[in-house]
Amino acid sequence: MLNGVRSAESAHTTNLDESKVKTLVQAAHANGMLAVAHVESLDDVDIALAAGVDGLMHVWRRGGASPEAARRLAERKVFVVPTLAVPDGFLPEGRASLLADPRFQSVLSNPIEEHLSRPYSSPTGSPDGQRAAIDAQVAAVRGLHEAGVTLLAGSDPSPTLPTSHGISMHHELELLGKAGLKPTEILAAATANAAQAFRLDDRGRILPGRRADMLLVRGDPTADILAIRDIVRVWKMGVEVDRSAAER
Repeated sequence: MLNGVRSAESAHTTNLDESKVKTLVQAAHANGMLAVAHVESLDDVDIALAAGVDGLMHVWRRGGASPEAARRLAERKVFVVPTLAVPDGFLPEGRASLLADPRFQSVLSNPIEEHLSRPYSSPTGSPDGQRAAIDAQVAAVRGLHEAGVTLLAGSDPSPTLPTSHGISMHHELELLGKAGLKPTEILAAATANAAQAFRLDDRGRILPGRRADMLLVRGDPTADILAIRDIVRVWKMGVEVDRSAAER
């Protein structure tokens, strides 16, 4: 994982310059590894593409849809993990809707609830500015999807960000829907696409010989992606998880 790339637009951030990015990507590929880069701007995307990265973490923060960037990413088969749940999480209403969802109430731990209930300062300085920022990033993801770029679902949970393991992934799936993905495409982003992109050939699809990692849910998530929140049973590697231990 490359921590970033250096561009004029992101010069205020401690990142890697173009020559270092190219050297690291070449070294990763020489050792049979993927090279995945964090990006902040469209200039960063240019540097990452020039270096030959395999994937991008996050969608660029500003500028909205870029047909040119989307076309180049699609042509070079570079996957993107948008992590829209991060910028949207800086708006309290997004996190509040998750915490209020009755489908999570019985299994939501106190630490996660406390983490998502804390106030977070918007990177833009105001709620209205943050709403405009997330709208631009959703537009960018919509453009990537329309161009045929492979999108993966990820929520970037971190102690310093307004996201958390598990529950924030559900929010990410919802936001991918707002970016124009159909429910079946969203499910693929979280399963088969992710497994294929990261060369995990033993999982991601329900097939003989694959890992039996499965959810049983009420409703039809291929018609309504929010149905995936109503989890009834969970299996990990074919063994059912005892969910009663997580219930309050």
